[in-house]
Amino acid sequence: MRKSLLLTAFISSPLLAIYGVTPLFSLYIIDFTYFIYTVIALTFIILFFWLINIFLIDFFSNNQQWKRYVSSFTIIILINLFFLYYLKDFRIRQNTESTLLYPMFLVVEINALILIICNLIILKQKKENTELDLQKLQLNYLEAQKQVLIKQLQPHFLFNTLSTLKSLIKQSPSEAEDYSVKLSDFLRYSIKSYSYDVVSLEEELKFTKDYIELQKVRFQNAFSVNIAISKKMLVYKIPVYALQSLVENAIKHNAFTEKNPLHIKIECANLVLKVSNNKLKKRAQENTGTGLINLNKRYQMITGKVIEIEDSKNEFCVSLNLIANENSHN
Repeated sequence: MRKSLLLTAFISSPLLAIYGVTPLFSLYIIDFTYFIYTVIALTFIILFFWLINIFLIDFFSNNQQWKRYVSSFTIIILINLFFLYYLKDFRIRQNTESTLLYPMFLVVEINALILIICNLIILKQKKENTELDLQKLQLNYLEAQKQVLIKQLQPHFLFNTLSTLKSLIKQSPSEAEDYSVKLSDFLRYSIKSYSYDVVSLEEELKFTKDYIELQKVRFQNAFSVNIAISKKMLVYKIPVYALQSLVENAIKHNAFTEKNPLHIKIECANLVLKVSNNKLKKRAQENTGTGLINLNKRYQMITGKVIEIEDSKNEFCVSLNLIANENSHN
């Protein structure tokens, strides 16, 4: 703020000096030569007034503004009286006696203008600081909201995997061991990626494949996943857990068997990732939009855009744009 005040002081001082002296020149009280000298001298005086007011801003706190105003006018008036007393030969016009009226009025008016400009700069700085604080609070809020949303992504999955692991331990200890290794890798990625907003599509795809393998142990041949993503797309970013949660959404919200399997397709074209599945709705279906709502909120936080949902009679599809590396929020 001090830099802004000083810059304004240097710019406004000659302008205020011209403003103060112009009436004398317009009324032919002083000639042009004396007008120039007076403007130069008054510019330095006004700059000195600015420095006094800047010092008082630093000296008094925000809740002592009235003290700053009183001190400012008192100091300025005393300085003006000092100069008028010791410069007894001062004449507004060569043939007339100098009076205190116009110089005193001019000093008070210019100081009032300086105070108004100072207050405007202070208010502007306060507004900018408030906006910065609000932005920080908003970022902190979004970060906290993101963490809450991420925590809500997979509670059902963890419950089901632990139940499956318990069954495998009794039926097939060797399969249970493989299953626990895959589950360990899955959870390791979850912990590692917890602090990120976005990850590469390659990382998310590997994570999703681990999730699919875990689900295959539970559902066997009751569902299939077809992945069609080119290698050049793998370098782009995607919200963490986005792809896995879309696959989970398809599995969780459909009733499928080996005779009537679920088919999930993951494809990417023109930087748009699509996850679609055939619809095999459950007979008694509760409100199941929480996962997509959470994903959509996180996607909005990161990109400012929304995911696209196509819900036809026989197919459900979710699309979202991949994020270029320069737009990642790791």
